[in-house]
Amino acid sequence: MSRILLIWGFVGSCWAQRLEVPGAGVAVRPGDTTLLPATLHLPAPPPASFQLRWRFLPTGRLVLLVVAQGCGPAPWRLSCRLGLEPGRGYEGRAGLGPRDASLELRGACPEDAGPYRVSLLGLELHAAAELNLSLATDPATDPATVLPPITPAPPDAVEPQDNLEPPLAPAQARLEGGKAVGSNAVRLGLAGLVLCLLAVIVGKHILSPSPPAAAEPEPYPAPAGPSPAPPTIYVLRELPKPAASEEFYSLLH
Repeated sequence: MSRILLIWGFVGSCWAQRLEVPGAGVAVRPGDTTLLPATLHLPAPPPASFQLRWRFLPTGRLVLLVVAQGCGPAPWRLSCRLGLEPGRGYEGRAGLGPRDASLELRGACPEDAGPYRVSLLGLELHAAAELNLSLATDPATDPATVLPPITPAPPDAVEPQDNLEPPLAPAQARLEGGKAVGSNAVRLGLAGLVLCLLAVIVGKHILSPSPPAAAEPEPYPAPAGPSPAPPTIYVLRELPKPAASEEFYSLLH
């Protein structure tokens, strides 16, 4: 009977002092602050002093040391005097989280990924638990993430829109031989384009400034008073010489 009571007391004391962590682990994005949760259960009455140690198992380095002294009957975070000492390389990054025995790790990097162990040490106190920390990757930047293939839409597919009717397909005429004739929409478009070009050409000629017309010479002013009479024209004509005169001139010579 005494042995049974001794074993029961040992099991009861071990169950009263324990550490609980989530089994699924914690994921964090690079550069963010993460919280590794842990819940500490102490026997009643609690011990006067104890220690909590967080270690990174791949390297065995100490991440954070929590020293609790002068503990009372109240919850240990309220009644104990706590001293925090980050491990080498974790200064300014590791601290005691806001919830119970949790570890707060700031500026997570790929080297922080891996298993962590939290241990309870004290007079007749011993408990431990492990928790894994992983880095969440962005599917857009992670080359190891395989995205499902995207099936391209057919070229003639029209994306439906809210409150909008689907566009009408252009009507096409076909000849007897089965050859397609250009659609009415294409013809109307070409005709409209020709009319626009003609309007631009005509407007350019109409709106362009025309060269100034040559000034006509002004007529001479008419003289005042009655108009003068036309001048008289005299015509000189050689008269025929008489026969007697020729005889007279010959005698003189």
